[in-house]
Amino acid sequence: MLVVAASSGLAAGAADAATPWTEIDWFTAASQPFGNAEAQRAVVGGKLFSFGGFDATKGCCTPTARAYAFDPASNAWTAIRPMPAMNGTGHGGVTHAGMTADGGAIYFAGGYTSDAGGTGQIFGTKEAWRYDVAADTYSRLPDLPAARAAGQLELLDGRLHFFGGTNLTRTTDTPEHYVLSLANLAAGWVTKAPLPNARNHLGSAVLDGKVYAIGGQRGHDAALVTQAAVHAYDPATDTWTARADLPRGLGHISGASFAMDGNIVVLGGETSHGVSTAATEAYDPAGNAWRALTSLPAPRHSGIAGAIGGSIFYSTGNHSNLTWRGVPRAAAVGFSKLVNFQPSASAVPSGYVKDSGLGFDAGRGFGWVTEASLSSASHTPLDVSPNARDREALTDQRLDTFIHMQYPASVSSTTAVKTPAAWELAVPDGSYAVTVSVGDATTTDSTHRIRVEGDVAIAGFQPTTTTRFMQATRTVTVSDGRLTVDASGGTNTKLDYVEVSTP
Repeated sequence: MLVVAASSGLAAGAADAATPWTEIDWFTAASQPFGNAEAQRAVVGGKLFSFGGFDATKGCCTPTARAYAFDPASNAWTAIRPMPAMNGTGHGGVTHAGMTADGGAIYFAGGYTSDAGGTGQIFGTKEAWRYDVAADTYSRLPDLPAARAAGQLELLDGRLHFFGGTNLTRTTDTPEHYVLSLANLAAGWVTKAPLPNARNHLGSAVLDGKVYAIGGQRGHDAALVTQAAVHAYDPATDTWTARADLPRGLGHISGASFAMDGNIVVLGGETSHGVSTAATEAYDPAGNAWRALTSLPAPRHSGIAGAIGGSIFYSTGNHSNLTWRGVPRAAAVGFSKLVNFQPSASAVPSGYVKDSGLGFDAGRGFGWVTEASLSSASHTPLDVSPNARDREALTDQRLDTFIHMQYPASVSSTTAVKTPAAWELAVPDGSYAVTVSVGDATTTDSTHRIRVEGDVAIAGFQPTTTTRFMQATRTVTVSDGRLTVDASGGTNTKLDYVEVSTP
């Protein structure tokens, strides 16, 4: 079910770090105050920081000085100190800068800065800066040897690595690779092995002691050619090594590539000039291979992303202000559960387990809860065993028995449970094929409606004397450890059986 709601630990329900997960459940998170594209980002202290980008309140193309921090715990963006004035123009803000971080500071270098009039851009700068997260202040670092933009910046073993990008006139893709030791700023940037394939708008990450340069493009705008090349830099040997190419040429991924769970994740990007993709990939360095992940909810390029607490956060891009939260998971494997709803003393169909209406119990792994409690974090167990029936009219015990999920209010019985109920099954998070059956062998006094994980499986089935039963199968995703079947909107819904298995 798609719900559109520096190494990191894993939150409950996320895939284990050792599992090569491929699936991501996407949710919406709080939007940024303004739409944006080509911003820079870093993850520090469990927050996603967003710096600069093109100002959505101005015409193309003016960098903004606005900067924000997103806290997943409060699901809120908070303004931080605006970016400093750069390139001697008196205007702050930058796009196309390289950015990286350590535990308490964020570093950025190069990029497009605002022009002197504050209404356009300068296509490069030598400037490099440090932002102190706790103090909310900026301080200048030694300049790069040459003005650069659309390159990448990574931090490894106390050294900043700036590589790739373009020159000040955007006429040349630059392969140069500069390194700055944070322990010896006076030495300035030193030149190291150049990037084998000079390119700009590339992605990057640090993993297993190596700096990765990922994809990118050669040229600009209508003349650009996206690149699929991936290279890994080993500082011990000062060499770049070709690794497995991306599945496709991909640019504008500078802020949307990052390390997570021993892999490198790349979200969205631009496949050709002005053409965004929703595709996502993960690179496994051990197998030197890329695998496809669940796509973003919509195509995006030039957004920002990072991993926090086992979740993925992607924000802005394409001048949008939207933010998505992605929860990775591994597909459930080999799970099967067949459950028949019946009185406790009735015969149990072969291969099934019986459910006689008892409230949900974690030890048993299934049972009933109040329908009303599904909207809260804690679901309230409910005993509906008085609502179990065995008609003794059919040889197929699966159809001959059932449990009322909603007992008619007009029924005078003092034993019937008239509180609307839902049924839940404890399962590992993952995808499941779920078959449900409703109906009654002897009466037709119902309007059956069934939802599985919120997806409608049976919508308002009204039985007749010739068609008393209906079955339906839906494939759904569970991300909270419980598969939920409810009858919201139905009248006197009677649940016969449920069959749950991995697809």
